[in-house]
Amino acid sequence: PGPACYARGGARPTVTDANLILGRLDAGCFLGGTVSLDVAAAERSLAPLAEKSASRAHRGKSSAVLDLASGIVAVANATMERALRVISVERGYDPRDFTLISFGGAGGLHAADLARALGLKGVVVPRHPGAFSAVGILLSDVVKDTSSSLLLPVPHSTKAPLRAFLRSLERRFQILEGEARVAMRQEHSALSPVRVERAVDVRYRGQAYEISVPFSPWFPAHFHAEHEKAYGYAHFDRPMEIVNLRVRLTVPSPKLTARRSAAKSRSARASVIKKKQVWLGGRFHSTLLYDRERLGAGARFDGPAVVIEYSSTTVVPPDFTCRVDEFLNLRLTQHAR
Repeated sequence: PGPACYARGGARPTVTDANLILGRLDAGCFLGGTVSLDVAAAERSLAPLAEKSASRAHRGKSSAVLDLASGIVAVANATMERALRVISVERGYDPRDFTLISFGGAGGLHAADLARALGLKGVVVPRHPGAFSAVGILLSDVVKDTSSSLLLPVPHSTKAPLRAFLRSLERRFQILEGEARVAMRQEHSALSPVRVERAVDVRYRGQAYEISVPFSPWFPAHFHAEHEKAYGYAHFDRPMEIVNLRVRLTVPSPKLTARRSAAKSRSARASVIKKKQVWLGGRFHSTLLYDRERLGAGARFDGPAVVIEYSSTTVVPPDFTCRVDEFLNLRLTQHAR
């Protein structure tokens, strides 16, 4: 039935209910104003837990509800932060070198908090973020992945043994590629041209995990480099072994061409919907709500702010600035510390 605030039978508190109670979602502006959210229902869903915490902390019920809602959002942020660390820090990438792309109906509610926690350069919120995944599926390339499991020691040599080993792998890859092409023709008719990528899953002998690297005569050196980047060390003299061969066939699909906006405006005043109190950073802030459809390229404003659109809501905390670029993306950056 969904969040309690949808008034469709849900009674258990959700992150959506918490964001509504904190004012980060606006009850009258949801889905372009076509759906009105029930704040009282959201508060009722949190009430049982809030009453317990209020009695323990000897605090008022309203304060306990706010603290609980804030805690729910904090837990959601922590969960997403861990997931982002898995694909960045744990793979040897420095988050400070990257910008977070925010999409989905709720992505913008949490993106700035995640960027702050990870030290990211900033956040980009594309146009129509609620439809971003659907557009991605429509524009995705046709891909066929196939693999073959095996266990082959890699010759520790750059001369004849390794060359013979590479030739044997080449034959295996040709067979695997042929099987993948047959399967792709059966699933999709008349697809061309096809891009072929080959990779090997490699590990040091005795390890229980492997790293996938592109297949080439230099894949051992590539593996050492990737292992050092991911784990901080490499054993250049330790025997290696191949665990899997992988082939990916890709048929590119037509892509959209991003259009630059001709209109230029640094003023965001015309897009202000209203002012309201929003709970950010442990207290309420007087916050402007902006209509994204009326924000032109070049518009710029400081937080605290909330940007409203049909498919999503974006929170700009007090320590962030929002700028609309020439492609009408929202770009959030944290103030210099």
